[in-house]
Amino acid sequence: VQNPTPPPLPLPLPRGGEGEESQQTQPDQPSASTDEPIELVVTGEQDGYTVPEASTATKTDTPLRDIPQSIQVIPQQVIRDQGITRITDATRNVSGTTIASGYGNLIGDVRVRGFSSGFLRDGFATQPFFVDGGNIEQVEVLKGPASVLYGALEPGGIVNYVTKKPLSTPYYAVDLTAGSYDFYKSAIDLTGPLSNDKRLLYRLNVSYENSGSYRDFIDNDILFIAPVVTYQVSDSTDITLAYEYLNAKLGFDRGFRPVSAFLKVPINLNIGEPDDCEQR
Repeated sequence: VQNPTPPPLPLPLPRGGEGEESQQTQPDQPSASTDEPIELVVTGEQDGYTVPEASTATKTDTPLRDIPQSIQVIPQQVIRDQGITRITDATRNVSGTTIASGYGNLIGDVRVRGFSSGFLRDGFATQPFFVDGGNIEQVEVLKGPASVLYGALEPGGIVNYVTKKPLSTPYYAVDLTAGSYDFYKSAIDLTGPLSNDKRLLYRLNVSYENSGSYRDFIDNDILFIAPVVTYQVSDSTDITLAYEYLNAKLGFDRGFRPVSAFLKVPINLNIGEPDDCEQR
């Protein structure tokens, strides 16, 4: 006996009801083209210790990223934040650089990569006997044999002291510093235009230091005056006249020899004459 075939199931009626036609539509999806644009604003502050350009390696103001030599710059902000009174101390921020004692602690000698370095002032050769930091804007250290560009005899590198230049915007500053061992130093920094068209500019840096030391008979008396006048002939040409006056009475101190006998004496002992000094 064969089972009868089941009848077909009835089709579901449309939602609109029996006999009514309805059309089911999908909800509209949001389109990216119709979304409102979002404005994203990013703000930041420039790092005060970043210097984008240097002139030591190429003798022109060149971005550091385009200089193939190894060069490091200690900007004015670092010098101020660290309270540096001897400009050679700024080179302690440079890797591979150490400060040598010099002749009676009067010469600001710096060794780069183990060799005695050459010294420049605004790209011109100078002597490292005593450099006052009253008008130094930044310190640039060029490391390696590229220092022969300036005729340096040592392959370690070269130190370039870049002085402060006149500004077209008036600026006035007064600094007073006091420290241990009767250290007192005052300084003024004045700059601005001398003409209405701001082509004739000036800058004046004056500092005076009177200080002692933890060593006996070591007293310093330093007066430094540095006026600068700049005339802007065109957008690419300037004429600068600079003058520096330094009257420094520096205590002469050879220190102790590195032998065990000197480890038993007080560190303030000075075996020199009380009136030993060096006049610059």
